[in-house]
Amino acid sequence: MIVEKLEENYVRLMNNDFSEVIETANKLLSENNITFASDSTPFKKLCRELLIAEQKVLKTELKKWGGDYSDQLISSHADSEPDEAITELLSKVIEAHIKEHKNIWEPRGVTQAQSSLKKFLEFTGDKPIGIIEKEHTRSYKNYLSNQPNGRGGILSTASINKHLSYVVTLFNWGKDQGFCSKDPALA
Repeated sequence: MIVEKLEENYVRLMNNDFSEVIETANKLLSENNITFASDSTPFKKLCRELLIAEQKVLKTELKKWGGDYSDQLISSHADSEPDEAITELLSKVIEAHIKEHKNIWEPRGVTQAQSSLKKFLEFTGDKPIGIIEKEHTRSYKNYLSNQPNGRGGILSTASINKHLSYVVTLFNWGKDQGFCSKDPALA
């Protein structure tokens, strides 16, 4: 039962389906005299965090069922460990980002963003967006500085900065949407 619930919640997180936690979110907001529209970004972030918290509780329960109580031990490194919350794969976040901006950006801008973010995805691999760190973006910048420009030279500083600006924009949007907690390009 726990494994099934973990899988269901994982799918819900990947699809931004917050139907299971909307009632809980509304109750929390009501008890604290806070109002958000159900289609607002803060409300969606709250729902996402509720699902992530439920995932953590379920994972802990699953460990206990297996006899593993190690998470109850006090660790001096607890505050320094990264948050291992489930986050979307980079490819899914890029897809959602492009989809949301497709009607806002000029067609040429959409094509450029898709191309640039595809290059970033190919470089980092399709990993959860939440585990991408500053080292990844720094390595990506170094990688770009050695890439051909199609005219016999290497990419110019302006071209590299353009590629990086698409990455920064993606992470800023992802942070606003609750997909990640930081922008590793700026961290």
